[in-house]
Amino acid sequence: MCFVKNCPIIKGDSTINAQFLGENILQIKNVKKIYQTKSGNVTALNGVSMTFAQTGMIFITGKSGCGKTTLLNVIGGLDGFDEGEVSLYGKSFKHFNA
Repeated sequence: MCFVKNCPIIKGDSTINAQFLGENILQIKNVKKIYQTKSGNVTALNGVSMTFAQTGMIFITGKSGCGKTTLLNVIGGLDGFDEGEVSLYGKSFKHFNA
């Protein structure tokens, strides 16, 4: 899935709801990630909201540069985010320590 403006696959304001598969394990709400570069700011994630169920499969696809790796890095705790909320089993990532 693609999460940056002008991506033809899925826009950043889309929501994927997997509740029908069982208990939700991971929730992402309105996450925004901006990289600051020498030539200006680059918005990698712009208002991404998703819900992942405990069971099932999720596929993340999209063109190069559309935010796939950034999303996975945020989910994995390798990268921070500028706005929004990420929670695992209802516990916010804000409460986790490195």
